[in-house]
Amino acid sequence: FLRPKFVFLCVRYPQKIFNRKPEISVSKISSLISSYRKILNEYDFNYKELNTTDNSIEKIIKEILDELIFEI
Repeated sequence: FLRPKFVFLCVRYPQKIFNRKPEISVSKISSLISSYRKILNEYDFNYKELNTTDNSIEKIIKEILDELIFEI
């Protein structure tokens, strides 16, 4: 498969994520975040974590665009 040049990992506080996605338990959310980090590090992916629980969509978009411009 094609390897992405960059990955954005949307994370932050599992409890806050749970408040928006109650169908997934807090412990499962924590486990998923840890698994994503482990895989990204194990396979040496270039990635950035985005705080999607505290930041506005405008700030998140700016972070993404800034990172993409930097990566070009």
